Amino acid sequence: MNKKKIDFIVIGPTPPYRGGISDSNNEFINSLTKLGLSTKIISFKKLYPDFFFPGKSQFINEKKKYKKNNRILNTLNPLEWFKIRRQIIKINPKYIIFRYWTPFLSPLYSFISIKIPKSIKKIAIVDNWIPHEKSLTDKILNNYFGKKMDFFMTFSKNVSERIKKSGFKNTYSSYHPINDNLPDKISKKTARKKLNLIDDKKYVLFFGLVRKYKGLDILIESFSKDPVYKKNINLIVVGEFYDSIKNYKKLITKFKLNSKIILIPKFVDNYTLRNYFCASDLIAQTYRNASQSGVTPIAYKYNLPILVSDIKGLKEIILNDKTGCITKNDPALISQKIVYCMEKKNQKLFIDQISSNYLKYSWENFSLNLLNIIKNKA
Repeated sequence: MNKKKIDFIVIGPTPPYRGGISDSNNEFINSLTKLGLSTKIISFKKLYPDFFFPGKSQFINEKKKYKKNNRILNTLNPLEWFKIRRQIIKINPKYIIFRYWTPFLSPLYSFISIKIPKSIKKIAIVDNWIPHEKSLTDKILNNYFGKKMDFFMTFSKNVSERIKKSGFKNTYSSYHPINDNLPDKISKKTARKKLNLIDDKKYVLFFGLVRKYKGLDILIESFSKDPVYKKNINLIVVGEFYDSIKNYKKLITKFKLNSKIILIPKFVDNYTLRNYFCASDLIAQTYRNASQSGVTPIAYKYNLPILVSDIKGLKEIILNDKTGCITKNDPALISQKIVYCMEKKNQKLFIDQISSNYLKYSWENFSLNLLNIIKNKA
């Protein structure tokens, strides 16, 4: 067997796969490299079958070219998994990190883990343990994968608790770091000009994939309640709809909110993302349930106050940092909280608190924390 020359192999998606997991995986790998660790990425050439993926595309619609040499994983072809495992054993890294967010990955990841020498430690960085859309096989697949891992790292205590309830004790929680590769902040005036938004209005932003558990319907209804309904406050919804958009449009019409709600029903690139965050006054996450949030660190990046539901996985960071408000998922109460968050003195307080807490959410600090755990377990 070869002498160990590689510290980490990280298995998971990277660009041109789109979305927060891909972007953050790229940032994580960069942070390990900056800390002087030799790191190799193994990404996907085929992740989801087309019929399984509800969006329009799994890939970034950009002309930028990405390296293809590390895109070798195919979740749909078990015959190729033997080859990948042989390559990993030949490389003989100190650690393998599996980026895990769905039981769909369990067969592939578990197969790779089988017959890997015990000297190579296997770590799962888990975004989500219990899927939002559950199936009968989730528990079986999670347990099968979990038994192959030496320990787990998560982005919230909420996910760690779920893994521990499945019987896995070597579980550690951290935070969801802020991606440094996002475009720099611009002024609210400049952002609104780019988006043709009105300067003297207030804007609440809902950002990300639209799925039932994210509670966009609750947020829409809150705009029909006083005090928001009588205020000069609009809602901007930016994200691809995995639910039927017709149902949300019917809701908007039902509550006579067509003049107060702007729908941008598509995936947007990072510069357009930046513009919407910088143009807004508040980000709203009225989710029914959550593991943790990749939207919160984006809000921190752009100094945008946050309104979240009173649920595990969302409220902890707001409680700790005082960077926004927590609300019960009642439309009338959400309406009141939106107006409260929009008050000038509260906006200043939340923005100041974001600035004060920003640096502790770096990927470098996350990676240092991971390395300390590894050191203590050695």
